Amino acid sequence: MNDLTDPDLWNKIASYDFDDPQAEAPFSVRLARENGWAPVRAKAAIDQYRRFIYLVCISDGMLSPSPDVDRVWYLHLTYTKDYWNRFCDETLGQAVGRARARALRWPSGPGKVEVAGMAA
Repeated sequence: MNDLTDPDLWNKIASYDFDDPQAEAPFSVRLARENGWAPVRAKAAIDQYRRFIYLVCISDGMLSPSPDVDRVWYLHLTYTKDYWNRFCDETLGQAVGRARARALRWPSGPGKVEVAGMAA
């Protein structure tokens, strides 16, 4: 990616390892299997997901994922502890929730919800 607003955040997201080497079915393998995708498509979808999450984190506007990114995000959320603790808290530094057509963020901690850049 070029001309990054937050290169440190991007580097954290880019280096995030979705696949647990000790897992019986690593994330990317499960993603490919459950969606009938070739491994190369699963890898590409994970890379698109990284870009989408980065944009959600730096954007004030409403964003919607592509269908492939939506599938990655949905599966990632099923890895609850990994998603909320390791990905959101440790990697992103913020909780990023999900709704079908918009991104929900809790930028100031629980209790302050932001929907498409508007405090609720």
